[in-house]
Amino acid sequence: MHAGQMRSLIVIEQVAEGQSNSGAVTEDWSTFVTARARRRKLSGREFYAASVVNLQESVEYRIRFVKNITTKMRINDSGEFLDIQSIIDPDEKQRELILVCERYE
Repeated sequence: MHAGQMRSLIVIEQVAEGQSNSGAVTEDWSTFVTARARRRKLSGREFYAASVVNLQESVEYRIRFVKNITTKMRINDSGEFLDIQSIIDPDEKQRELILVCERYE
């Protein structure tokens, strides 16, 4: 993967559960790692549900290898949040990762 192809700057975030003063469980997102990535849109569709038009978009991000990324994390791409659906090490040499993500609106 060439550095010139990695034009997006993304933040991979992890959730941290806490507890509010009233005892309710809260979820706060914090930065796990910031990385350069190559973004490629895989698919997108609009569908009608609950009297509202919804958007679903699949996006692939290629990044340099980072340990311990999980599907419980999300990607923040300039304020656009995407759920990580799968993590692929294409050559199994720990050089790069492909993160397949979904965005719902």
